[in-house]
Amino acid sequence: EMNPAQNDPTYLKEVSSGMITAMQKADPDAIWVIQGWMFHYAASFWGKDQMEAYLGGVDNSHMIVLDLFAESYPVWENTEGFYGKPFIWCELDNFGGQNNLFGRMDSVMHNPHECANKQDNMSGIGITMEGIYTNAIMFDMMLDQAWMDKPAPIYEYVNNYIRARYGDSNTHAESAWAILRNTVYNSSILRMAEPRLIHRPSLTAGSTFYDQCELLDALDLLLRASSSFGHVESYQNDVVDVFRQVFADLFDSYITQYVEAYNNDDVKTVKQLAKKMTALLKDDDRLLGTAKNFLLGVWLHDAEKWGNDDHEVDLYRYNAKNQLTNWGPNANINDYAAKQWSGLVGDYYLKRWELFFDTIEAVMSVEQPFDQTAFNTACLDLEQKWQSEKKQYSDKTVGDTVELAHELYKKYKAHVKENCGVLTYQ
Repeated sequence: EMNPAQNDPTYLKEVSSGMITAMQKADPDAIWVIQGWMFHYAASFWGKDQMEAYLGGVDNSHMIVLDLFAESYPVWENTEGFYGKPFIWCELDNFGGQNNLFGRMDSVMHNPHECANKQDNMSGIGITMEGIYTNAIMFDMMLDQAWMDKPAPIYEYVNNYIRARYGDSNTHAESAWAILRNTVYNSSILRMAEPRLIHRPSLTAGSTFYDQCELLDALDLLLRASSSFGHVESYQNDVVDVFRQVFADLFDSYITQYVEAYNNDDVKTVKQLAKKMTALLKDDDRLLGTAKNFLLGVWLHDAEKWGNDDHEVDLYRYNAKNQLTNWGPNANINDYAAKQWSGLVGDYYLKRWELFFDTIEAVMSVEQPFDQTAFNTACLDLEQKWQSEKKQYSDKTVGDTVELAHELYKKYKAHVKENCGVLTYQ
């Protein structure tokens, strides 16, 4: 994501030629695997002449291009198939390993085949996600293309997938996933949405690309399958995954109304919504704590075990926490790898939002405007202190996923339905 010193085509061709020459001094058979992401990311720099010159500096037999985010931004279409270079059609799906429900099933199922039919130099498929423990069906679907002569009907693929995932067929589960494939996995936006819950607080409204009530219906149907699959770990994982997305959407609805109440100087509603969001975050953390894939403790323990002494253990723990949060000493790419995980929601995001709610109520009480810059400074202090804490988080689940999910569904069902339609569509 850094541009070369100049965009003169002659210079760019010399740069790539010099690079492969250096590689071949070490290994005459070297093949340069290069990301094509820069041609999208810095499209204003990389015009047709620049791209063709840069790629042209290397013989076709010594370069493979990764079309990094082809399900949303297929660079091959704008480069005449990378001007003859062998390339791999890749699915990215997420940045930073964020675990929001998201996917573009139609693109993943159909577009690799379309590309292969048009471009003889498409040499394969791949996955280039920045985190794999999320939206597993999207990566399975992508890699399954290697064994498909043509696209499969998506409804058929999804039903086969959940049968394999849960161990049997079930009408309720199939109906739940039919909703998921037509909402969160049929995204009209090109990259994963980022809910407000996991991002540094501000007076920013939420948004969506699907109907929240439809996702609630999917959760209801998935829970109806609990008598058949309640003991299956992958089913429990999916219940938590869908429910935490429902929680994230409801939080977005609440914060959207909160911003409106603040703008209208409605102190009473501001306080009421702050209480609702605080309670939601606590319940979200409880539910996440019932499934192993959503535990902060697992992530931290995996990092700590590499330490050979107390200093190294502390260092690895700090870096593991920093990567999830500030990603840099001063929030350099803040919340880039944010996740709804137990421990992270209850001890980090909750504390930030409580600070935000207290700050908003304080400035409203003296009729002063909210200062986002000052708040960010205070929030950074809170974030950095949390990263340096030595508190231990368990890598063991607590509670029964299905039992708690049914309890919380009864508690929040009416709240979600009341708030459907609050969010604007992206």
